[in-house]
Amino acid sequence: MLLASSLVGLAPPGASGWCSSCGRPHSLPRTAQAEVEALSLLRRIEQSGRFDFTATEPDPRFGLTQEQRRTGKMLGVLLCSDGTVLRAFSGMLGGTWHCPGWAPPVAGLTLEDAEPAAAFGEIVRLVARADAAAEPERGRLRRAHRERSAALSQALGASYVLRNARGEEAGVPELLRAQGVRPPGGVGDCAAPKLLTEAHRRRLVPEAIAEVWCGPPAKTRTHGSFHAACRERCEPIMGFLLCGVPAACGADG
Repeated sequence: MLLASSLVGLAPPGASGWCSSCGRPHSLPRTAQAEVEALSLLRRIEQSGRFDFTATEPDPRFGLTQEQRRTGKMLGVLLCSDGTVLRAFSGMLGGTWHCPGWAPPVAGLTLEDAEPAAAFGEIVRLVARADAAAEPERGRLRRAHRERSAALSQALGASYVLRNARGEEAGVPELLRAQGVRPPGGVGDCAAPKLLTEAHRRRLVPEAIAEVWCGPPAKTRTHGSFHAACRERCEPIMGFLLCGVPAACGADG
């Protein structure tokens, strides 16, 4: 039986980070209520056998498949002051960034959009042509492949725009460079930044957050275990995302 760990003690922070704009640390709590909501989410997925349990017609991509049971997924819930509870999953689900009832990706552009998808298709064709060509044509095609790959990567990265409760916006690459942080892959794709970005977009006021592991044991994770937003990918952007949130900043935030 899954239990909310904070029911028997003080809950640790759910998401935290240093804000370079205001020069203060911010931390959003993981409360007992947030943990209960996260465990309720797990139960709804398990009972329905799918992640799109709010949809009228089930999509086979979002069924709780053996592959998903084997690999696992980090899920998150965000409790807001008006009673709204947002849900998010880390990364992709069923090969897509979008699932009914869940927060959308932070990125404004993904390979599911027409223009990036077309650019990626052209890159794939360039690689195939280069593999079949002889020099000097092979070298020309490889240079074209590298240039277009770099351009696509830059366009996708630039579409990661964060919003905070103060109405401020910041691109992830610029935010990390300003902190002197070398950007690891996947920054902005975890559950916590998706939740906070969606809350700010909808002008909701976050009060608590909880992330829970759904799947088999993996390192420190077990099914139903709670985890703070990750240090490597989330902490460098959490300060900005939490700036202006009363529950994360205190009375003078």
